[in-house]
Order: sequence, then structure tokens, then C-alpha cells
Amino acid sequence: MDAKQEIQEIIDQIIEGKVDPGAGWANIRSLKDTYYKQYNSQSWNSFVGKRFEFIIYAILAKSLSNAPNGMKVLKEQELKEDEVLFRKLAVQYGDHLIFPDADSALVSINHENPWQSEVIAIFSCKTSLRERIAQSCYWKLKFLAGNVTKQIKVLLITSDNDSDFMIKASGKHHGKSRNRVIAEHELDGVYVLGKSFKPEWESENVRRFDRLCGDISHFKSK
Repeated sequence: MDAKQEIQEIIDQIIEGKVDPGAGWANIRSLKDTYYKQYNSQSWNSFVGKRFEFIIYAILAKSLSNAPNGMKVLKEQELKEDEVLFRKLAVQYGDHLIFPDADSALVSINHENPWQSEVIAIFSCKTSLRERIAQSCYWKLKFLAGNVTKQIKVLLITSDNDSDFMIKASGKHHGKSRNRVIAEHELDGVYVLGKSFKPEWESENVRRFDRLCGDISHFKSK
């Protein structure tokens, strides 16, 4: 079977709730060698990265389909096309407004008075962090510096391909990686999608992905 088609079938099963997201993602990653044989190996990271973003968006959108107070999740392009939400999310640099790195966002829509709509949190989806943890932390600090954006939460969602959020039995920082220590203290939350992430590795700010939908249901706009 074509690798892309097989991956799409797994994604459909995840979204329909027929397959656990962590187990499904492991199945997708197991198709890496097959994908390499059928397509250009250099396109793998981009291909699965986009699918990871879509899976997260679809799961969140489904969980919020009946949410109260107009809460919903929007994709990056939808946020950019909404003048109110764009203004409330953009970071000011002198005379310029720059849109932050946000794959999607949790928003509260006020249809009667659109300017009362709020951006509650942004989601950054990464399969592998490498040096990207600094990007999410940077935007959190920029949000805190602005009166309009200071209440916006920054949440990182990762499949943790490089095991940055596992806790080792020994080593520096009580077995935690440099990336985990930084993320744990600078971001509002990290959610790890992967069946290899152990419950005992959780902390207040680093949690299993299956906790995310429950957590955001308690988020409130200012």
C-alpha cells in the first residue's frame, strides 16, 4: 500500500477515536522506511510534521465542538484572516505587527461584539524540538511584555521524537534534559503524545497529551 494513503487511514482512525493517538502516531512513525522507499526521504519530516499539526487540531476541534462561551480552536490561517483575533495575537515591533509562530489557537468568540473575542492560548506542535524550544519561549516572553497579549497561554504539543521530556535515572538537572527544564519553567504547559512517555515523568507543566482536552476546558478568557 502507498505509505501516504496508509498514514491517512491511521489519521482518520485517530480522529474518529478508533485508535489511541499515541499508538496511532507510533504506527505512523513505523512507516518511515516505507515512505523513504516510495518518496524522497528529505520530504519525510515536513510531511509528518504537517500531519502531526492536523491531528492535534482535529482532536481539539472535535473536543470543543460543543464547548460553551464560544470557545473553539482555529488554524493559523483562520487566525490571520480574522482582523480582531489577528490584532489581539500580533506582537508589536515599533510600527509593525508580527504574527507569532502559532499552529493553532484556542479562542473565545463573541458574535454579538467581535472586539470582545479573545485569544486564550496558542498551540505550537513539534515532532522534534532540536533548537525550537527557544521559539516557543521567545513568544511567551513577548506576550508577557504586551498589555493586550500578556494573558495568552503558550502550550507546546510534541511527540517527543528525541526523548527530551523523559526523566533519566541520573544525570544533570535531576535526570531532566536542558530543553525540558527550560520549557517547564517558561511555558504554560507541555503535552507529550507518545505511548513511551511514562506517567511518572509528568509534572505540573509537563503532562501526557490525553490530559490536554480536559485542561483547556478549564481555561478562561480574561
